[in-house]
Amino acid sequence: MTIDLSNFLSLLATGAFDTPLDVQPMSRFKWQRLMRFAENEEVGEFLRYGIQRSIYGEEILSKNTRLTSDQMFDFRHNVYADFVNNVLPVTRFSNTMLRRKLRKVFEDEVHSYNTQMPKLALLDMICHFIKQAFDGIFSFLDILMIGLYLRQEGDKVDFNGLDDDIATLNLKKVANLIGTILVNSFGFSRDEIQFCKDIDENADDIVRHYFYLAFNEQISIRHKEMTQSQTAMGAHDHSRISAKRGWYYARYHRVEAVSSYWANIFNSITMVEE
Repeated sequence: MTIDLSNFLSLLATGAFDTPLDVQPMSRFKWQRLMRFAENEEVGEFLRYGIQRSIYGEEILSKNTRLTSDQMFDFRHNVYADFVNNVLPVTRFSNTMLRRKLRKVFEDEVHSYNTQMPKLALLDMICHFIKQAFDGIFSFLDILMIGLYLRQEGDKVDFNGLDDDIATLNLKKVANLIGTILVNSFGFSRDEIQFCKDIDENADDIVRHYFYLAFNEQISIRHKEMTQSQTAMGAHDHSRISAKRGWYYARYHRVEAVSSYWANIFNSITMVEE
């Protein structure tokens, strides 16, 4: 793991969960590049607060960019609320059968005698994460939001019922991936993540793969912008790239992976024709 990735994960852990982890020294250029990457991944504020809490805060950040603990508490609450209200519910999978299964899980729970909304919210966060991955985006923000949800609402979740729903939707591998990342990278304990039954041995490789892919891509785009040699990419290019990236996560739900792959390819072809 390079210093960039190690610092990125450690600072997110501090910024999102107040978990102090080791941070290594970097040049100012690398700090700025890492902050640009975090902004693009929609976790910039968490990273900056992590830097502020580290021994490098005064060196890297100006006074007007620093936040008080109360301001960060409010920010976490607002981002979390926006995520739950705007992103959820209900994830629309590309595969018709899987989409119907998820809808039925929600409908059965809503009409049950003892409706468990915290369980449904967490289930939909897990679904949203893997849907994003199949669309080519390994969302660090989704991981952080799941972590914040567990810290704030975890005691209200019916984990036995959640396990049944995860099995129904064949999301055990996805749940294990998310849980392993929270444990390995963000300082969670196994007891906090009861839906994670087994450690995913590939989790660290998954994180590294996306980080280096997206990080290097941003460097390339930045270089082209500075040299004014960037060729504009159409929407069809993004759909094609999404299809290629998303297939990397096929092991976590092959049925949805195939559906998402062809949906992205179809979108790419359609956009070329238009």
